[in-house]
Amino acid sequence: MTEPLLEVKDLAVEFRTRRGAVRAVDGVNLAIAPGETLGLVGESGSGKSVTSLAVTGLTAYAGGHVVGGSVRFADHDMLRLPDRERATVLGRDIGMIFQQPIRSLNPTMRVGDQIAEAVRAHQGVSRSAARARAVEMLDRVRIPDAARRARDYPHTFSGGMCQRVMIAIALACEPRLLIADEPTTALDVTVQARVLDLLAELRRDTGIAILLVTHDIGVVARICDRMAVMYQGRVVETGAVRDVLAAPGHEYTKRLLAAAPVRRTDRS
Repeated sequence: MTEPLLEVKDLAVEFRTRRGAVRAVDGVNLAIAPGETLGLVGESGSGKSVTSLAVTGLTAYAGGHVVGGSVRFADHDMLRLPDRERATVLGRDIGMIFQQPIRSLNPTMRVGDQIAEAVRAHQGVSRSAARARAVEMLDRVRIPDAARRARDYPHTFSGGMCQRVMIAIALACEPRLLIADEPTTALDVTVQARVLDLLAELRRDTGIAILLVTHDIGVVARICDRMAVMYQGRVVETGAVRDVLAAPGHEYTKRLLAAAPVRRTDRS
């Protein structure tokens, strides 16, 4: 068996409220092999986004606290890394795509400068080399006229284009793992398909592993190798996408599949 690139064991995360502690993630176990795409799927509030934050050691920024378990990425214990070392790993070895990309981009900076800033921070190259890399990445994610658009600001880009810019930033330093949290939310169906095709193409070209967080079974079926189903803070079922979709074993997975929209093949 291939050694996991990412391994999560017995992860537990709590949020403190006026009524006491609320456990959002309760004993989650996950593993992702190099070059694999794992879909973490579940309804809103199931704990999947909190799990992805815990993988990066950023749970505290969302108000949560890891109260148990471990997260290992390559040779790193992500939950015990000092802040400075964690920041280096996140920018260099782990790329992240957040929900609502327009809010994740700095509206006062040109998009090329935002990519170049990440490159300079983690690869220590010159300004000119970082700018060239920014244009290269925009071209790679199929932004037309990349050299010119690198000088534009985020508000001049559509939602789908902003998502491509976020992918360019996440991949600029050639990370080994990409965490994509609902990367197609709020995009229309055509743009969703383009973004997913782009992620699949980049994985083929680079061999990057992907943790794809989504509520959409169709997204998982389109580009993931394996899937893990979350319900009330726990992973209730894991397996190859084809196997789980063909014969779901957990009652919640069956309900999730039954609720998924069915694409009709006729015109009735």
